[in-house]
Amino acid sequence: MMQKHQPGEAKTGKTGLRVLVVDDDPFYREMAEMSLKSAGYEILTAEDGAQGLEFLRSAHFDLAVIDLTMPGIDGYEVIRRTRSEGQNPNLPIVVMTGTDDVASVEQSFEAGATSFIAKPINWPLFVHHVNFVGRAARAESELRDAVRTVEFLSNLKSKVLSVLVTESQLPLRTAISMAELLRKEVYGPLGHKAYLEYAEDLYRSLDALSATQLKMLNAGRALATELLLQEEVVTLAEIVREAIEAMRDKAARRGIEIECRIAIPPDKTVRCDRALVNQALKIVLDSAISFGPRGSPISIDARVDVTGSFSFTVADDGPPLPDAMIREILATSPQRQTSAPSASRNTSLTISRVLTEAHQGRIAINSASGEGTIVRLMLPSERIAAVHEPRAEALSAPAIGPHSPVAEAPADSAATPALRTSAPPSAPPPALRVSGTPRLFGR
Repeated sequence: MMQKHQPGEAKTGKTGLRVLVVDDDPFYREMAEMSLKSAGYEILTAEDGAQGLEFLRSAHFDLAVIDLTMPGIDGYEVIRRTRSEGQNPNLPIVVMTGTDDVASVEQSFEAGATSFIAKPINWPLFVHHVNFVGRAARAESELRDAVRTVEFLSNLKSKVLSVLVTESQLPLRTAISMAELLRKEVYGPLGHKAYLEYAEDLYRSLDALSATQLKMLNAGRALATELLLQEEVVTLAEIVREAIEAMRDKAARRGIEIECRIAIPPDKTVRCDRALVNQALKIVLDSAISFGPRGSPISIDARVDVTGSFSFTVADDGPPLPDAMIREILATSPQRQTSAPSASRNTSLTISRVLTEAHQGRIAINSASGEGTIVRLMLPSERIAAVHEPRAEALSAPAIGPHSPVAEAPADSAATPALRTSAPPSAPPPALRVSGTPRLFGR
């Protein structure tokens, strides 16, 4: 005997796919519900077009089965409104119709229907029909995601390579000039002590050029395909210290003083691709060091807050970032062509955002004239864990600079000013998958 259910009551199936059935006829509604539920679908039913629209506006569905002929709001109007509003604009829709004229079928397709089936319905074939439409819709959705990902990565790859090529010119020109002085022995025989200084400059320039070329190669390989994660569990304080230590020499050369405030319990770990998170942190630090005035202070604030989320904040006294550039970095406006120095910072921070969002995190930026720039990377609490019961003390990272104080900060102390943020993704963006395959840029 068929079990009766109230319209609107969801029935859970094995596939995890959610189907909405909209029909004013209780017989067809119950038969569709029973057939699809037995095939493993989760079913929600609506007894007329108005209730169907209410469900479609407020919840997510993987597929809908809609009767065309209903009192009040008919199936055609339900389809049209579904395509233009609510949470399901690309929803696959199978229409049930008791009319067999071609005009009704054409009208339903013009409204946005995906497929149709005529009444009276062969219920076993109905289930197969729904399965087929669902598979086709998922394939189409995956294709749309793939196209968006390819377009995004292609644009980012072009910008990265353009900036890296520009950055490589300065050390290359310096190396050529130094080599020319040595070749012509401008200061006399090569025994002169000045040559030792030039040799050191030449070494640093060539080393910087080599590193830039390596980044170009790795960026080209990685961004040409998919950004893939190789995850491991890392001590959170350790990965922060690694990023700070990597920037020690560059900060010292520019006379940069860095104040570190680090409030990370020693037992906290993060589940991440160590190389990519390290790269994201270093990019933010490198940006502040490169674009802040020589000898100006830079502050770092790294903490696990009361919600268990991790934040890494870097503040500098450099010139403010234009609003348009911030919107581009946060992916809230289209990319545009910028000058070489601006493009360098723009693209670097964009890469940092991509790496952070690949870990379900987000980036935030605040920049104003006379106040400098604050950039914050945040990772969700889901990626942070404790090895054992948290201890009260905080870890302090080494300071960078001639007289850089290191302050311990309580984990729940006041944070920096409000920042503009990128949207926090609930899952990795399309094609930013978690797997054990190659990394972007390397460590």
